[in-house]
Order: sequence, then C-alpha cells, then structure tokens
Amino acid sequence: MRENKSPWLHNFKYEREVKFLTGSHFTDVCIIGGGIAGAATAFMLLKHTDKKVCIVEGDLVAHGATGHNAGYVEAEFEKPFREIVKEYGLNVAREGKRELDEAWGTLEYLQEVLGLPPTQKTKTVKAFADVQYFKDALQEEYLKYGKVEKEIYVSGESDWKEEIEAHYL
Repeated sequence: MRENKSPWLHNFKYEREVKFLTGSHFTDVCIIGGGIAGAATAFMLLKHTDKKVCIVEGDLVAHGATGHNAGYVEAEFEKPFREIVKEYGLNVAREGKRELDEAWGTLEYLQEVLGLPPTQKTKTVKAFADVQYFKDALQEEYLKYGKVEKEIYVSGESDWKEEIEAHYL
C-alpha cells in the first residue's frame, strides 16, 4: 500500500483518542459520518445553535475519503444542469446553483474561524475540439446564470466562430 501524502492528514495527530459508544446517549442532533460534510455540519450547529451534537463515525473523523483528498474543490452538481431544470424548473435550479456557489463563503468562514490558511483558488480552462460540445457548454452556463459568466476565448482562425450565438460572446 502506498504512503498517504494528503495535506489534510499531515496536520492531524495520528494517535488520537477513540471513544466507543456504550449505553444510551441523548443528543439533539446525531450526524452519521465524520467526513467533511459531517464535520462542517457539526461545526456550524455548535457555533450557531445551542444544540447538543454527536458525530457517529465508523473510523477516525476526516480519515476516509475526506482525509485522502488532495484538496480539490469544485462547486458543481453531479448531473447536468439541464436535467435539474427539467426535473425542478429553471427558477429552483438557478436558486440551487446560487446556493451552491455561496458555499465558498462558508468554506472561507470556516478557514478564518479555525485559523486555517485560505484556499488557493485557480482558474480552470476548458478546451473544446468539437463545436457542438462547446455550444452545449455555453448553453449550460447560460441556463445556470441567464448569461455566460466565464471568460470565453475563441481563436480568430476558427471557421465556426460565426456559428456561436452573439449573446454567448
């Protein structure tokens, strides 16, 4: 098995106390799973409510998929936006996307409160070899925001540049 070089696990003490559940426990909120979602949920509940919170984790908190993560985060849905629009309607889908995009603020808040270094943000670039894939990506972006928010570069040498609708560029 290869050595885990996760930046997350590097910051943990590897010898941490493990408490096993015995007997009855009473809590206001029980969170199943101590990955990033469970740990962040517990943090926010403890910070902003008076609720008693318990995390139930089968192994060590933040040592599963979260602990082995290299730290890449992208705020996107797991299925194409147009499918979400078809299922829930455009307004609900756009509201969901807006809330998902606002998750960056929550991440920055957690980093500040916990004294963690800020996230290193990078721009991603997508290249399309096929004009139809490019048009589909533009339509997806337009559906999400009512406009294309990402910077778009089209080579002046592209013989299909005129095919792209003016409201996308």
